[in-house]
Amino acid sequence: MDEKILLMTPGPTEVDPRVVKAMLRPAIYHYDQEFISLYDETEELLRKVLQTEGDVIMLPGSGRTGIECASLSFVERNEKVLAITTGTFGNWFIEILKVHGADVLTLSFPKGGKIDLEAVKKTLDENNDVSTIAMVHNETSTAAIYNKEVEEVGNLAHSHDKIFLVDTISSMGGTSVPVDGWNIDVCISGAQKALGGLVGV
Repeated sequence: MDEKILLMTPGPTEVDPRVVKAMLRPAIYHYDQEFISLYDETEELLRKVLQTEGDVIMLPGSGRTGIECASLSFVERNEKVLAITTGTFGNWFIEILKVHGADVLTLSFPKGGKIDLEAVKKTLDENNDVSTIAMVHNETSTAAIYNKEVEEVGNLAHSHDKIFLVDTISSMGGTSVPVDGWNIDVCISGAQKALGGLVGV
């Protein structure tokens, strides 16, 4: 099919011709120094985008693959997770956590609406056994972005010694996500949205 298709979705998004051209190069062996150098360079560039000194791990798969991996790696079965949701993708995060055995304490707010930070603080104060907080930075289903809220919840997570998981699948590359500045412990993203990359890379 040679016809040009204009993608008008939140993801996958249009891929720059330079990216497509780069994908036409012959495959390189994954133990070869050329691959290792390319991987290391990409890791360092992502560290700059994410504004972090932390580790960057690249996985083949969708953004949901990242959520699955974070849920399995940072939440033990039956551990209590405070999950904040304002829409479809927040709800999916909750479902994935539940599937992997987390005891999810849900704080739901109106779709695309405001997050009541006092309610978040009160819930944390009343539930000392919460180990982790999970939320979405940009709720794709409503186009609501929660910069201030992620920063403030990150501060709460840090002060309460909780792990903070944030889905930035549709925001990373499109807006500033200062991972270290917002006390995000695990930042999950994908190449196929604001980064303008290929699905699953």
